Amino acid sequence: MDHMNRSITISLVLLAACNAQEKEAYMALREGNSAYNDSLYVEAIDIYEVSGDPRALHNSAKAEYRLNDAAEAVEKMKSAAEAFTETPEETHAFHDLGNAYVMRSAWADSMQQVFDREIAAIRMESADITGKVKLAVLRDSLRQRKQEIAALIDPSLEAAVDAYRKALRKAPEAEDTRYNLAFANDRIAQRKKESGNGDKKDDQQPSEKAKELLAKAGELVQQ
Repeated sequence: MDHMNRSITISLVLLAACNAQEKEAYMALREGNSAYNDSLYVEAIDIYEVSGDPRALHNSAKAEYRLNDAAEAVEKMKSAAEAFTETPEETHAFHDLGNAYVMRSAWADSMQQVFDREIAAIRMESADITGKVKLAVLRDSLRQRKQEIAALIDPSLEAAVDAYRKALRKAPEAEDTRYNLAFANDRIAQRKKESGNGDKKDDQQPSEKAKELLAKAGELVQQ
């Protein structure tokens, strides 16, 4: 009897602990949702971290999306989609994951244009040899960074298409997901059509002029 009583006591303690954890997770989810609804996205993310509930992870990803942090939104949404076992929640997570990938693609596209402007603003004509070397190195560094950012655009769009398709397989009637899928596919088609057009000079690395200036700089150092 004593052994049985101890077993029952241990089971009750474990059950109470599980209930306490579930209650804590639920309360964190509610508090996080309250902050999210008040547009306090950073605060909501911090609160969601306390909860192990997949819904909190999903909502945290949506908060990252609202903060325009595409990278965090993608990673958290992927984890949420994998954690959900119920079809409606999983469907919503895949739909939102597609949106996050589209946002990452748009961010990379806009950053590519920012780098183009920065590169175009570099003027080497009035600089001395040392200044020209520094500007040439800066220009080639910007070109390299631009290439790295640009490399995110197409894979992000393709990943968005895959996420939207997964959502539609679970909810074929979701018209908003179907519309977003069409948008992502159209964007891919547009980029394929545009590929090959435009000036490719900015993609050279390092530039021949930079090599020449760096060689001259090396000669000056040795003198």
